[in-house]
Amino acid sequence: MAGYGQPPGPYPGFQPSAQPIGFEMQQPAYPPRDNSLGYPPPPSQDIYQPHTNDYNSFSNPQVTVPSYHHHGYESRDNLPPVGFEGVAKPKDQDAATTSGVKLDDREARSSETSSKHRSDMDLLVESPKKKQSNSNTLFFRDGKRRIDYILAYEIDTGKDEDWQQKREEKRSEFEANLEKAHLELEAEGIELSSNGKTAYIKVHAPWKVLAKGAEEMLMKMPIKENDMDTRDLAERCFGGIGIRSPFDLRADELPEQPNYFTCAFRRDKLEKFLIPENRDDFFTYAQRSRIVHRILMKTNYGERKNQIGIGRLIGNGSYTAAYPLHEGTYQLDESSEAQRPENARQLLYHTWVNLSRWYKVQPLDHIRDYFGEKIGIYFAWLGFYTAMLVPAALMGLICVIYGAVKVGSYIPVRDICDEGKEKDYPMCPRCDQRCPYWLLSDTCIYSKVAYVFDNEFTVVFAIFMSLWATMFLEFWKRRQAEIAYEWDLLGYEDEEEQPRPEYEAAASNTRLNPITKVDEPYIAVGKKIPRFVCSFSFVLFMLVLVLVAVVAVVVYRAALFAVLAAQGDYNVGAVNIATSATAALINLIIIMILNKFYERLAEILTRWEMPRTQTELEDIFTFKMYLFQFLNFYSSLFYIAFFKQNPGRPGDFNRIFGKYRQEECNPAGCLFELLLQLSVIMVGKQIFNNFIEVVVPVHSLGTGLRLDDISLIQFGFVTLFISAFPLGPFFALINNLLEIRLDAYKFVVVFQRPMAARAQDIGIWYTILKSVTKISVVVNGFVIAFVSEFVPRLYYTLGLGNDSLEGFVNSTLSCFVVNEFPANERPSGTGKDVLWEHFNNNSCGFGQPTCRFRGYYERPFITIEGQTLDNPRKYQFSTAYWHILASKLFFVLAFLHIVYGLTAIIAWIIPDVPKEVSNQVKRENFLAREALRSADQPDANAP
Repeated sequence: MAGYGQPPGPYPGFQPSAQPIGFEMQQPAYPPRDNSLGYPPPPSQDIYQPHTNDYNSFSNPQVTVPSYHHHGYESRDNLPPVGFEGVAKPKDQDAATTSGVKLDDREARSSETSSKHRSDMDLLVESPKKKQSNSNTLFFRDGKRRIDYILAYEIDTGKDEDWQQKREEKRSEFEANLEKAHLELEAEGIELSSNGKTAYIKVHAPWKVLAKGAEEMLMKMPIKENDMDTRDLAERCFGGIGIRSPFDLRADELPEQPNYFTCAFRRDKLEKFLIPENRDDFFTYAQRSRIVHRILMKTNYGERKNQIGIGRLIGNGSYTAAYPLHEGTYQLDESSEAQRPENARQLLYHTWVNLSRWYKVQPLDHIRDYFGEKIGIYFAWLGFYTAMLVPAALMGLICVIYGAVKVGSYIPVRDICDEGKEKDYPMCPRCDQRCPYWLLSDTCIYSKVAYVFDNEFTVVFAIFMSLWATMFLEFWKRRQAEIAYEWDLLGYEDEEEQPRPEYEAAASNTRLNPITKVDEPYIAVGKKIPRFVCSFSFVLFMLVLVLVAVVAVVVYRAALFAVLAAQGDYNVGAVNIATSATAALINLIIIMILNKFYERLAEILTRWEMPRTQTELEDIFTFKMYLFQFLNFYSSLFYIAFFKQNPGRPGDFNRIFGKYRQEECNPAGCLFELLLQLSVIMVGKQIFNNFIEVVVPVHSLGTGLRLDDISLIQFGFVTLFISAFPLGPFFALINNLLEIRLDAYKFVVVFQRPMAARAQDIGIWYTILKSVTKISVVVNGFVIAFVSEFVPRLYYTLGLGNDSLEGFVNSTLSCFVVNEFPANERPSGTGKDVLWEHFNNNSCGFGQPTCRFRGYYERPFITIEGQTLDNPRKYQFSTAYWHILASKLFFVLAFLHIVYGLTAIIAWIIPDVPKEVSNQVKRENFLAREALRSADQPDANAP
């Protein structure tokens, strides 16, 4: 594999010191006080309440026998097994994590537990002697056996004695079975714990356990150094002449990792693998922890079949947490003159977490080695997506700048804002009876804003973004293929991924695997269907609940507008903006609340369905979440874009529950309201999430690659309705640049170190991204055609043969005779509340008081031989309406054919797998076959 692992030492280029580097729990989980990295200094009170995966350096030479007293809930053993994956958790969370998702409050430890770690840190950091003793905390007391995992538990004397005894029995049985699996354990007591409750079990896997586990898990290990040219085109062009990209990290900052070809590990072919002199360094710490984690997940702690795995023991309170250790403190030793990283964690902290490196590429290979392939792919995807946002953000800025420059010369805006013409356009009341007539000039500022975003360049930008989304997916497939090869992930899901231990425990039958020809646990489809039906029913109920919430917001908008407009405010634009803004904020709050509730429900339902593998579990959970979030986040946008277009006309308005008039779009157009709603939800959500992550960090990865909260929903915002908000990519870019460093800070400093989980790719997210891209083309085509003024402008100039847009505003406004208002709509005020001076001097020219409203309707009167007569087709859709409708549909068809055609060509031109990667895969497969063949052949010179 390109970029295999780790030579001896915490990271490539590391020179080992006389003593092994230990993880110093005493170091506070905060950046330096001098704020050199740009993060806020720690508050006087610990807002994180860190529950670190550092533990005390026990200087007591006596072996402390742990006191087996625990707390938990016995009834938890009867629940479906939890998909525990040992994922990182925030230090402020007291509950252990299961598959990256928090357990409920019943599974959480007391809040007193989380604070005791900080107290221990503060206590020990004051003692230089104790700090020095912490140099060996990555090892057993003999200083030789490395700690591969930590099991933490608490002694709660306030619990019932019988209850404590049950937890002791479970833990004792579990640890005995771990020793039967040849894991080595060492206990640390509670004497140095400030709260007198927490003890630890250190776990070490000897060579024979690691070798057996690596063979069973089909781990790919190095057999030969990569002898092929792996440089990309840019490196070949500029590397030879000494040009270095300003976005790359310097070689002295980030040592280059070795590059090896690999094959699946076999214990009987050890001589074919590049095993170092100290074979304990052959497996990386991430690989060691993954092997131990699988043993922890498969070990029983009771006689019942479902009493299996560390995940359930954490769930019932027998243990409070299980995790691998960080490789030392993240801060440099201030007493050292060199001030260079001494371990992998410090290397990541100063090359990745540092805010001053915001423009630098991420050290992905080092991230992968430290945190595992799954988290590595997450950051690779986020970084690639962020980089691809740069051209999209530039095009969006060009679109907005173009509109801002041209708005002063745009004729329809000048007509609306011309004070000399304001009485030419008396507008019909926006609500029944109590609302006054108003002037079109009140919407001057909103019309200017609408044109800044909805101008001639917007169509070009929408086409560009459709092509951009396709190119993003195609180039990501290439990048993903490179990562899959470099990190030995090719074929992982088909060849290496094993059934989840929880699935194996729940399976009552076995069946023959057609590939391996080995019997494996199997749950019949008939047993899973009732669970699926029940789960689907809950999901359907939540989707209906989202639609109900959208209807409730629609009713709120209509009612609030009627109330505000009836107060005598002549600035109808201000009333409209207040209604839209408050409704958008309420909608955002509802979205966030429903999202949190549904996330927890989806976790429970997904585990209950009992997927076979971890990848299946994550894909099912992801699909449930995105289906819900798609409706939750986008339904209000679809309502504004496509259901507010035709509210009816004076005398025949559409009404909600037969009472409230359907809310009309802003007189400047529905695109302005769509812009407002989109900006509030998108930008507001990003600000809220970043604020929460800074104040109270939460685990953003959840059950696998939780890209939805930070990228996937955002991807929908910048593609689905991009024609309404060209600045979307720019705000997404700014957010993601900050998001990368915030997530890096949380993983390196705040979270416990996660078990180094593997994943072949971003899973079902690619299918979702591809679907959103296809849908976005359709949505943007309809937004440009039906929401913006682009097609009506084209019809007015090209269809009607006008040389300019003079008179365009008048053509979009229809006339209504005020004497024909029904009694329930007729304005009831007097004086200027209803009419104003020279009211009859309007542009309809019928000699009767009329008001204007948006739409293409037949005039109320016609003139025949100089006589004004009633129009028999009055207030019906005009011929222009049907012509424009046909033009809009034609534009949508043309837009779809052009964009889909270009995207198909792009997808065909760009190969999914780079040629360099394809050649390296073939070379590696050849070397693997040769290595195994030569090992199987007898020596011809042997006697």
